[in-house]
Parts: sequence; C-alpha cells; structure tokens
Amino acid sequence: MTHQPDDDRPPEEPEAVRRERLDEDAVWAAIVANYGDLELGPEPEPAPAPRREEPAPEPEDDEEHYVPPEPPPLPRLDPRRKLAWFGLVGCPLVLLIGAVLGVTYPGWAAVLMTLAFIGGFGYLVATMPRRRDDDWGGDDGAVI
Repeated sequence: MTHQPDDDRPPEEPEAVRRERLDEDAVWAAIVANYGDLELGPEPEPAPAPRREEPAPEPEDDEEHYVPPEPPPLPRLDPRRKLAWFGLVGCPLVLLIGAVLGVTYPGWAAVLMTLAFIGGFGYLVATMPRRRDDDWGGDDGAVI
C-alpha cells in the first residue's frame, strides 16, 4: 500500500523494520531501567562464592625506561654580577614590599636603593657579551 499525500495515516512499516525498532526500544528500556547501576551485565555472584583474583601485573624491566643524564652544574657568578642582580631585582622588591606593608624608609635609603637599581642595570648592560658563541653563522634562508 502506498502513502497518499492527502491521507492522514502514516504508511505501514514492513515487519522487519518494526521488529528491529522493538528490539532497539527494549535495549534502551533496559539501559534506562539500570541507570546508575555499576554493571549492566549478568547478576553478580553471591558474597560466599570464592572470588577469582586476577594475577598481579609483572614488573617492567628497568632497562626499557629512559633515565635522563644529570644536568650540568649552574654557572658560578662573580660577586660584582651578583650585586648587580640584587640591585636590579632586589631593591625594587624591597621597596614594593615596604610600600605594601606600610613601611616608610628614610630618604637616604630610598635614594640608595634607587641608585643601586640604576647601577645594577647599567653594569649588567655594559658587561653583556656582544656576540654569543652559539650564534648562527650561516645564511638565514631555507634550502630548497
């Protein structure tokens, strides 16, 4: 039977499609009925039944794991450079913490820390290397 546009009844479904839809509806109904359960499979075994324990996983060989080499030691700074870094970073940090906590410094101390900041910056810029050892010495283009 064919469906006519002016007919209000839906077309009849073949038996196989209707059966498949009923099976799918039954599966969804089972999922909704068991929502929240830990397991949708067969009923769990009763508590007095002996449990089957799974074997523990075998330990892996240590040979297959990558162990990175020890990092090189940090370079040692000369005392003048350490003092310059303290002037550049430490003095503004001390002034900022004092401002947050409401500490008032004498005028000469604030001027001294400001000069230490400027002097540390100047020293670090003046002693910067002009060229690094690992700079690229070749051309800057790609090879095609």
